[in-house]
Amino acid sequence: MRVDLYTFVHKAQRFHMFKLSEKIGLTDFTINADAKEVAKEVLNLIEHLEDHAQNEKKYIHPLYQAISAVGEHFDKEHERLETEIRIIKNIVLENRWSDLYSAYTKFLGVYLLHLNEEDASYRDWE
Repeated sequence: MRVDLYTFVHKAQRFHMFKLSEKIGLTDFTINADAKEVAKEVLNLIEHLEDHAQNEKKYIHPLYQAISAVGEHFDKEHERLETEIRIIKNIVLENRWSDLYSAYTKFLGVYLLHLNEEDASYRDWE
């Protein structure tokens, strides 16, 4: 029996990432409390995404590697995404609020394409 290991988690990620994008876009970062709240949410998201990538690398990608090279491909994709995540994290830690929205939405676009590719890889098994 096949089990869809991606859809539920990826749908939740998309939901939260879009909400955070909206929040970043609407935040007045001259209000310190609002800036701190967004910083906390961004760092929480980053922590989730890093944990998610580790779980995929440990549990899902080895299953792919047993039948094709897609597991290795996704590991390389995750490395590329880690670079993008570090950029976002550094912006937040350095309080470079004027750079955050642009960098976050760029990352969001890249990450959405990655999720779509992972989701499609599962559908290809059908």
